Amino acid sequence: MYTDFTAAILLLLTAVPLAAVVVAAGYWAYRQRKLGNEQVSEQR
Repeated sequence: MYTDFTAAILLLLTAVPLAAVVVAAGYWAYRQRKLGNEQVSEQR
């Protein structure tokens, strides 16, 4: 039972940061798309 608990903690330690990165990237892409493609092209 200790091994299952440890596996669950390791899974959370790897899944939570990964989920945070995915959410942050998705929110950033949505915000950039909402501002418009013209402003994005000017920044490049």
